[in-house]
Amino acid sequence: MIAPELENLSFATRNALATGDLTGDGTSDLVVGDALADDGATADTGAAFVTFGGAGLTGVRDLALTPTSFTLYGPAAAAGLGSSDNVASDGAVAVGHIDGDSQLDLVARTTTTAYVRLGPLPSGAHHLASTPADITIGGLAGGGMLVMDLTGDGAADLLLGSGNSLFVIPGPLSAGQNLVAPTAAAFTLTGGRVDAMRSADLVGDGRPDLIAGLPGVGDRVAYAIAGGLTETGVVPLAEVAERVIIGPGQNNLAFDVGTGDLDGDGRSDLIVGSFGINDPDAASASLADVGKTFVFYGPEPDSTLAMRVSLLALVACRALTGRRSRRSIGPARIASSSSERLTSP
Repeated sequence: MIAPELENLSFATRNALATGDLTGDGTSDLVVGDALADDGATADTGAAFVTFGGAGLTGVRDLALTPTSFTLYGPAAAAGLGSSDNVASDGAVAVGHIDGDSQLDLVARTTTTAYVRLGPLPSGAHHLASTPADITIGGLAGGGMLVMDLTGDGAADLLLGSGNSLFVIPGPLSAGQNLVAPTAAAFTLTGGRVDAMRSADLVGDGRPDLIAGLPGVGDRVAYAIAGGLTETGVVPLAEVAERVIIGPGQNNLAFDVGTGDLDGDGRSDLIVGSFGINDPDAASASLADVGKTFVFYGPEPDSTLAMRVSLLALVACRALTGRRSRRSIGPARIASSSSERLTSP
């Protein structure tokens, strides 16, 4: 898929990709955010481009020549839909069960507002400048976005970063709602700007847990927060986190986070990315700022107490540098039972 304009810094960037069955036909669809996309003659409204999946999805698609299956355009010039902070390189699209039915829904945000288009999506385009979203959540500053059941009640919640706050909007939501995030939130997590978020069952109890990356806070931090969180009011992230990954001197640690069963043991592993970090073994200055990815293996089945003490039971950490010539693997240094402080191996 090729961007409709020459937007190498805004099309399909971090947090600007999502997948899910948005049409209800049983096949996954692809969502790509582009904060600098134009709505006709209106510049930089931003857009979420949805390409419907199916057997015919082959070849190259140039959006300048062929419209995508469905497009959600931003509400005004320079709105930057699909960007979380008027920064074209930091996208914000997601899919999830926002209204509690079996059909996935589309969410896209600007710096100040999140817009929900309830599924199933039709073919064509939705112009927010002329047609309101099904659900709107305002009162935001820049930050990340995720749909997951953090509260553990069986309904998907909408997590919206806003400056140094993370608002947890409890689901399900209903068509026609026009909310203000600070007052709609069940509770608010604070302690720094959350730019990257993913969910996975890290504990192994069948509930999704939150992984939050804060690449611009002090030492650079990633938090792992167990699902089933039932807080009220304003709560510091550090107080509810079961595991804290700290990277003093690690450039942009937690710029992105992810999960996956990388060692094939049936348990989710935690992935923490860091771009721009130097490799101390680099023989050439041209290999500076190669970046590094830290992989923490998931926990062995254990007692609830043990998992509370060490959510990830981190007995190993792999650090993969971004060099093409070779791969550097080494252990991270463990600072305490409740936090991991990373140093270059």
